Amino acid sequence: MDHAATPLPVTTTVPTPSTPFPVYCASPGLRLRRIACPARSGIAPPVFSLQRRRIDVVAAYPELNSTCEHLHIGWNAPIGQFCEQPEQALLELARAAKPPPPPASIIPAGRTTQDLVQDIVQHHHRPLRNELERCSILIEQLCADNPGQVPTDLRDQFSHFSDSVIAHLDQEELVVFPLSIIVERDHLREHYGPPVEQDVLQAITLNLGHDSATSSLHYLLNQMSRLPFFGVDADAVAIVVALMAMLADLPLHEEKERGILNPAIRFAERTLSERDLAGKARDRA
Repeated sequence: MDHAATPLPVTTTVPTPSTPFPVYCASPGLRLRRIACPARSGIAPPVFSLQRRRIDVVAAYPELNSTCEHLHIGWNAPIGQFCEQPEQALLELARAAKPPPPPASIIPAGRTTQDLVQDIVQHHHRPLRNELERCSILIEQLCADNPGQVPTDLRDQFSHFSDSVIAHLDQEELVVFPLSIIVERDHLREHYGPPVEQDVLQAITLNLGHDSATSSLHYLLNQMSRLPFFGVDADAVAIVVALMAMLADLPLHEEKERGILNPAIRFAERTLSERDLAGKARDRA
């Protein structure tokens, strides 16, 4: 059975989202020795949430404009306030959405760290956040529609995976990327202050690679393939397609992040080494 809402003719002009993609800048006053990840201030919730508006939904998933029209969702009111049954509206939107198309696989030469950060957030992090929330809605409905047929740990495993990925993205956007920008900027200016410490290097290094995410996605796909209605239930199919799209995106996502993190690690290591040599020279004097 196809759960997706029947598309209606679209006559409404799609406005431009009011919130542009943020520019991630390193604050000049950031103390690098404090690595604790701050609150998620400035990170917008995924589009499949009651706080978001039709304008946000359609900006991320243009194909959902017709579904919003069908559900009589206005452009600027939050879905939670506009709809009489907002949870059902989110479910219909999640069912009608498709994974975003993959971004360009070519990374232009000469991109600055700032450019790469914006590219990663716009084309990888933000779509991933949205797809994790969409899958969460679909998995909840899958369990509700098929009591006793979905392994109890499938929902728990996906929830743990989603929470871990979101925490990783938060750490990168709020701490690691700004640190990388500062370390690179100060290295290019030959100005090493505020001082780079070993914990800064560790914070950047720990964010390299997505091996655990790859393993978790393979596990979830394997669990989905064991369902008795695998390939038949529309929600199950949509979840599998979304998980496979996440898996396919990881290599390019990781390649772009290495373009940020590897130089920052080299600059941080060089700074620590030069400072260590300078200290030894002073001790000998």
